[in-house]
Amino acid sequence: MDKHKEAQMDRSELISAINKQATFDISRRDISFMTEIIFDIISKELRDNGRQQITGFGTFTTYVRKSRARVVPGLSEPVVSPPVVTIKFRPGPAILERIS
Repeated sequence: MDKHKEAQMDRSELISAINKQATFDISRRDISFMTEIIFDIISKELRDNGRQQITGFGTFTTYVRKSRARVVPGLSEPVVSPPVVTIKFRPGPAILERIS
């Protein structure tokens, strides 16, 4: 089994993990609201500026993956996929230190 698949976390699992580690009383609803705000801020910065750096964590950047021709089994002609905007994440030194 792929170790990266095991490490996936959905939003409700993230909220539960934050709730377990919180050193003060906070509701799951408040945590959910705060995570939504954080995701909105990161998304807005990426949309407007193409980059969002969070000191001590890492940097998110957008880039456009070029269109390309690909072969689909069963079709006689190649299919051209359009350009796609996607996100790269580069972890900062502090987070790399914490995981090593």
